[in-house]
Amino acid sequence: MMHVPGLVAMAAAMGVYQGVNPSMGWLYATSRGLENHSVKALLGGGVRFAWGHYLGMNVVLLPMAWLLAFTQLHPMLLMPWIGATLIVYGLLKLRKSGHPRLLNRVSPLHVSRWSFVMALTHCGSPLMMLSPLLGLVMISQAGAPAAVSLPTALQSYTLLALGISAAMALPQLVISLAIAVAVYFRLGLKALTRYWLNFDLGWSIIFILMGAMAVRM
Repeated sequence: MMHVPGLVAMAAAMGVYQGVNPSMGWLYATSRGLENHSVKALLGGGVRFAWGHYLGMNVVLLPMAWLLAFTQLHPMLLMPWIGATLIVYGLLKLRKSGHPRLLNRVSPLHVSRWSFVMALTHCGSPLMMLSPLLGLVMISQAGAPAAVSLPTALQSYTLLALGISAAMALPQLVISLAIAVAVYFRLGLKALTRYWLNFDLGWSIIFILMGAMAVRM
């Protein structure tokens, strides 16, 4: 049985994982800080990166929330399809790693825009958050009266979409900034030559596991 704290904790845990990933913000933030010899530049770079990622998630989550509000579909009907999509996406990422070519068309100088495109095309965070969103909507429907007006449903589901994406984006921001500050003041970029993990591999496996859970529901 799904519970709100569990779904929020799931989103937060994925945000922490993404925050540790160098390509998801802290490496860029550190480079901005070192380039400008400024902690302010470091923090600003991290915030702009997280903001683009947050917007990228909501480009997918908000339309899904509105679809559910307008159609009053039960989220369980969509869960197997979302699960299958997550599994396929995870397998594709296992088969072919690396950034998509579309990212090459976006200048890294526009970091929010770059992060926005990366969320949609590479890391797949919007897809990952669909399953928790459906779970939250399901809980909302179970606790609501039999007949809910369209404006009420739109407002409720919109807040759920914005909230679950924030539950992932905020931990990602906090962790990435903490690592960036630690590298900036203590470790230095030489730490990257000593410690490096394949975060994309783990992220692909998480996609497959999340998809399997959604299909099983």
